[in-house]
Amino acid sequence: MPSLCLECGEDLVYKEYCTRCDLDLRNRARGLVCPNVKCPARVQESIVYFASKQGLEIKGLGDKVARQLLQAGLIGGVADLYTLKKQDLLALEGWQEKRADNLIKAINNTKHAPLWRFLCALGIEHVGKGASQVLANAFGLEVFNATTAQITKLKGFEEKIARSFVAWVQENKALIATLLSHIVPTAHTPTKPQESGFFAGKNVVLTGTLSQPRAAICQQLEQQGAHIQTSVNRQTDYLICGDNPGSKLAKAQSLGVRILDEKAFFAHLV
Repeated sequence: MPSLCLECGEDLVYKEYCTRCDLDLRNRARGLVCPNVKCPARVQESIVYFASKQGLEIKGLGDKVARQLLQAGLIGGVADLYTLKKQDLLALEGWQEKRADNLIKAINNTKHAPLWRFLCALGIEHVGKGASQVLANAFGLEVFNATTAQITKLKGFEEKIARSFVAWVQENKALIATLLSHIVPTAHTPTKPQESGFFAGKNVVLTGTLSQPRAAICQQLEQQGAHIQTSVNRQTDYLICGDNPGSKLAKAQSLGVRILDEKAFFAHLV
């Protein structure tokens, strides 16, 4: 195994990480990681992740394009995407008017992205889609002022996740400020979840095709005090099933998790 990063020459370190990059830290693994945040490979990967489906969904910005933009000196990180000019792209090999227009348009389309997508796109350790949604719903646009103690109070957040988020924010204040000068994330005003009711304090998983957008159903559940899980496990209280539910239904049945169809789900909303 190599002891030095093949890209920047930094000493590699063994590090524990979550294989799902989400709230559930039981899916852990260890691997060699380059600790140099300025490593060209890490910078490129941060841009690709920022633009991925997990992040802000910037169509046309994958590995090859990110590498080309970095090598040409047009960008040095994710914030520079928002100062790209069409004429700069047209000067690159393989770029024509339509391709340049499409990338600039895709970048501009992220300027009012949902807050949870913006948080997820930052690539903060242990903060994936599920964690980003919980943080956005709990704190709204004040999320970057949240303390470790406040975040730890959220259901499903270990102190390790809270510390990771707060530390990243402290270390990247300049980047956050620059990004927020270009991006105005959309967020619902956080409201206090109900402390009583059918779903209060319950772990809930959704599966299958539902009659309403999944994000809307998750929001209703969270306002009822529920915690949304991404997978079924022994801590799951309810599985809400739509059409064509898939493997989650079989797992819920094997674990004795209570299963609700949409009619039963809506009947229990207060």
